[in-house]
Amino acid sequence: MPFKPTSKNKLAREAINQFPELSKNALAEYLSDSYPALFKDKEAARSIIRNITGSNGEFNRKNIKNPI
Repeated sequence: MPFKPTSKNKLAREAINQFPELSKNALAEYLSDSYPALFKDKEAARSIIRNITGSNGEFNRKNIKNPI
């Protein structure tokens, strides 16, 4: 089942495009600090970033709607 764009996905995609030099960990920390109401912790943000970038396993890589 492909990912549907949500506000979390949209914010994560914007952060990835805005800061392409940052690691996934640093991006996750930025998102969780900037949007604590949406991302309960750094790990929740990192999980979304990994899904978007295709770093979450072969099954998820095949089901990404708009990979970065």
